[in-house]
Amino acid sequence: MWWLIGGALLAVALVYVLLQRENPRLRLDKQARNAPDIYDQPADGRVFVPFSIEIDPMKHMLIMDFAGHPVYQAMELQRFDHPDKGTGANFLLSRVGDNRADFYFEPTVKMHRERMSVGAGVGEWVETPLDYHFEITPAGLDAEIRLTDTEGRDIHLRIKENRRDRRPPLTLLAPMGAGIKAPIFLPFFHLRRIDLVRQAGTEFTLTIDGQSYLPDKLPPVPHNLAGTYFARYCADPLIAMINRAADRPLTPLETCRGSSYQEGDTRLTFSDNEGHCELQQIAQQGDGHTVHMTFAPPMPDLAKLRPGIVVNGRFAIGSDDIHSVIVGDYSVRREGERVRLMMQPTEDWWPRTGGLRAKGTLAFFPPAFRQWMQHYRWTAELTPDDGAMHLSSRWERLGGA
Repeated sequence: MWWLIGGALLAVALVYVLLQRENPRLRLDKQARNAPDIYDQPADGRVFVPFSIEIDPMKHMLIMDFAGHPVYQAMELQRFDHPDKGTGANFLLSRVGDNRADFYFEPTVKMHRERMSVGAGVGEWVETPLDYHFEITPAGLDAEIRLTDTEGRDIHLRIKENRRDRRPPLTLLAPMGAGIKAPIFLPFFHLRRIDLVRQAGTEFTLTIDGQSYLPDKLPPVPHNLAGTYFARYCADPLIAMINRAADRPLTPLETCRGSSYQEGDTRLTFSDNEGHCELQQIAQQGDGHTVHMTFAPPMPDLAKLRPGIVVNGRFAIGSDDIHSVIVGDYSVRREGERVRLMMQPTEDWWPRTGGLRAKGTLAFFPPAFRQWMQHYRWTAELTPDDGAMHLSSRWERLGGA
């Protein structure tokens, strides 16, 4: 008996230590620098930056998975209220068979089909008024939508929480990229203030053609110590697309005098390597947040590299005050006149805020929540183009999650 109790206590202590420990590979060596001899040409003040960060403003988000329906397996309600994006809603229905996503969005919201990267691709694309409301109140989620899909199915979703206690919400890196078959960007969906729908006290209705469905149920988790549905909503989603695939001329910055360069909402930070400007960080502001990508050692002056040189380093993508959400390796190789680049995430993601409560909750989720980004790889090629350079880049899935 005592050895069982001792073993259980030891297991608890081990889990505690593992959850407390931070992976040291999440920390970049910000003192790392490139040797000056990686260049064979003098600096000319021009810098080529093949990286991009786009922020898509969104006010609220609700995502719910369910089972048992022959056509649909998940739905998502998005609410927008932004001068650039518009005001209104978008409703997604994810299909079981081909994993395509149907979009139903209001005319008052700016949507672009060719820029979407979801599941196995976009299915139906319908601009239509939506009968919905979506609020997050002190008592929790209050959302409802009624819709008739393109095949005549009547869909009704109603969720109203009546919570007496409100544990602080979590910050989650959404695993949107796990289901995308042919990505055109790295989805960095950093969901601030995300929560799970409580079972107790919640009014819940999901009917499709009059047939009722329920999402999966989760047992009490460290986050809230209460039974929940696998339906999650976010009061402050940060939606960003990293390094969208491109095939275009790459215009250089004509000067990088000083340690930083600002153009619109994009800020570049440089370090000096005997006159060569090397990119330390690119930061994009939007929707009240900042998404940043940092390199260690800094990304070299790509157009001036010595033939045959290879530069290896680490990168981190984060938001606001959280600097290492996605972390991985990068490489730069000069082959003749061409410069080839590669970036690949290598580390599991764990919450950087919320302490043991957040980490313990994530341990209940499938491994894809922590590991999906490790199956993404970005490659790019820069070639001379009439005194400038041409960028050709793509993302690929390496299999797995």
